[in-house]
Amino acid sequence: ACLLLADRNGAASRAQIEAFHRVVAELAPTLPAAWLAAPADEEAARAEELDRLCAELDMQIGLTIQKTDGTTIPGTRLRGVAEAAGFRLAPNGRFEWVQEENGAVLYSLQSVRGEPFTAESLRIAAVPGVVLVLDVPRVGDPPRAFDQLKLAAKRMAHTLGGDLVDDNQRPLTDTALAAIRAQVVSASELLVRAQIEPGSPRAHKLFSA
Repeated sequence: ACLLLADRNGAASRAQIEAFHRVVAELAPTLPAAWLAAPADEEAARAEELDRLCAELDMQIGLTIQKTDGTTIPGTRLRGVAEAAGFRLAPNGRFEWVQEENGAVLYSLQSVRGEPFTAESLRIAAVPGVVLVLDVPRVGDPPRAFDQLKLAAKRMAHTLGGDLVDDNQRPLTDTALAAIRAQVVSASELLVRAQIEPGSPRAHKLFSA
């Protein structure tokens, strides 16, 4: 049995750790296994330290597409373009680009307003823009994933007649995109040094909501 000490919701509390200890202590006598646990205070301190480390290493990249003339993107048009680019609408209300070889989500597409997409909303509504999101710790080879994200964003912006901009509505030039890629490379290297391989099961557990 194991307890995840931290994820994107924060560190495991002392109360949670003590509750876990009680449950395992009750089960241990029925199993052919030894049970040894560090004091709850020490485990709580480890959880806080791990949470701080993950907060420092966490990175999500968003590339926004907005219409150049201030108009909106019809949902039917967006869905057609997204699916032609390889995205599929997921139950979480986002379009996801999934790798065929392992079923992992490489990056996702969501509304700039944050509301989830549904088949019905896409049929009847329009959106002012969309954001392509790369969750850096959760993908293998983040720099390569960013290159694919950038290419997909540029193609979709062209097809939708939109601009590629950052969170502050500033145009994303090739120079700006190169600077973002450098940040992704740095984050990837820091994750590896912290023994959290990007895209690994451990990374998925630590960087989950």
